[in-house]
Amino acid sequence: MEKHKLIQDIRGECECEHIKYCPLEAIIHTNQRVFEQHKLVEIIKFKYSTFQHREIGWDEAYKSWVGEGFAKKFANIYDEKLNHNELAKLVGLER
Repeated sequence: MEKHKLIQDIRGECECEHIKYCPLEAIIHTNQRVFEQHKLVEIIKFKYSTFQHREIGWDEAYKSWVGEGFAKKFANIYDEKLNHNELAKLVGLER
C-alpha cells in the first residue's frame, strides 16, 4: 500500500485521527510490514488496557503479541495488500 494511503488507513480509527501528528507516522519510514505490525500491537495495548482497567504499556503489549502467538500468525499470513483491519481479523484480533 502506498505510504500516504497507509497513513490514512491507520489514522482512520485512531485517537489522533483529527490532530496534526500521529506517533505512528514516526515509523512510517520503516517498511510497511513493521508499520502494520506495530498498529496491531497498538490494538492489543488498547484492548488489554481497557479489559484490565489499567494502562498495560508497550512492553507488555509486545510481550502479549509474541507470547500469545499473534506474531507467529502475522508472520504466516502477512500480505502487503491487506490493511490493518484485515490483518487484525486474520491474526485473531477481531475489529
